[in-house]
Amino acid sequence: MQWHITDRCEEKCKHCYTAINSRKPIENELTFRDCRAVVDRLVEFCKILDARPRISFTGGDPFLRPDFIKIISYARRQGVACRIMGNAYFLNSSTVKKLAKLKILSYQISIDGLEDVHDAIRSKGSFKRSLEGIRKLQEAGIRTVMMMTLSKANAHQLKSVMTLASDYKVNVFAFARLCHTGSAEQNFNNVPDFFPEEYRKILLDALHHEKKLRDGGSITTLTKKDHLWALLFWELGYLRPEFIRSKKIIAGCSLGMNSFCVLPDGTTLACRRFPSKVGILPKQSLLEIYTSKELSKYRDVTKYKKCRKCELLRLCRGCPAVAHSVHGDCFAPDPQCWKK
Repeated sequence: MQWHITDRCEEKCKHCYTAINSRKPIENELTFRDCRAVVDRLVEFCKILDARPRISFTGGDPFLRPDFIKIISYARRQGVACRIMGNAYFLNSSTVKKLAKLKILSYQISIDGLEDVHDAIRSKGSFKRSLEGIRKLQEAGIRTVMMMTLSKANAHQLKSVMTLASDYKVNVFAFARLCHTGSAEQNFNNVPDFFPEEYRKILLDALHHEKKLRDGGSITTLTKKDHLWALLFWELGYLRPEFIRSKKIIAGCSLGMNSFCVLPDGTTLACRRFPSKVGILPKQSLLEIYTSKELSKYRDVTKYKKCRKCELLRLCRGCPAVAHSVHGDCFAPDPQCWKK
C-alpha cells in the first residue's frame, strides 16, 4: 500500500502529482483513529491472502502530520513492514533515531539532477538538504534509496546522479519517467517526451554505467523500476525462455494485482499517477475493494491494446500511467515502447 497520508508539503516540486503545496491542514484528512482502521484493514486482508503487509508512507511530506510517528508505530505493532518515500525537510537526529528504532525498511529521497537542475525542479536549497538527510539516515543505520524522476529536462544528468548515488553509498538508485499529471501537466507542458529509440538508449547507457560503477567498487544497486527494462533484457537475451512461455503474470506493472494507493482522505486508487478510484478506506474492506468491478478491470491484461499481442505481455506491459498521461487511456500503447 502506497499511502499519501497528507498533501501538505514545504517543497514546491514542478512535477508533483498534486497541486497542493501548503502547510495548511487538509479538512478531510483521515483522523488518527481512521488511520489505525486503515492499517487494520490491510492486516485483515493480508491474513486472508496469507500475504505480507507493507506500507510505503509518503505525502506531501508525511512529517507534516503531527501524529506520523504514532501511525508508523501502530503499523509496526501490527506486524506491517514500513518504508518512507519523502524528503529531508524535517529530518534531524531525533527523528532518524525514532525511525531506526521502528526498524523501517528504507527511506527514499529524490534527487532530480545535480544542484542547479534539482533545485530548479524542487526548491532552492533542496539538493544540499537532501544529501545531508541521506547522511543522517545512514548514520542511524537506515537503508537509503535515491529516486530520480526522469524527463528531457534532466536526462542529460542521469549518469551524473547515478555516480552521486554511488559516491554517497546509497543502497538503491532508481529512476522513473515523468508523468504529465498534477503540477507536471502545466510545468512540463513544453517539455517533449522521449522518442522510443531515444529512451531505449537511455536504459542501455544506464545499464553500462551501472556496470562501470560496480566494477569500481560501488555498492549501489540500480533498481530496474521501469517495466520497459524487460523489453531491453529480452533483446539482450537475459530472460530465461520459461519466462516468455509462462501463462502467469511474472513481472511488469502491478496495477490491480498486488498494490494500491490510498490518498489522505481514504480514497483508494489502483494507481496514484492517473484517475483510478476503486474504493474508499476504512469504510470498505480491502477484500471488497480488491474483488470489485472497479479494480478487477485493471487486472485484465487482454485490455492492453498493443501489449496483448506481444510475447512479453506477462513480463512488461509498459507504464499504464505514462500511457494515460499521453493518450488519456491507461491501456493505450506506452509512448516510449520501441517494440514493433
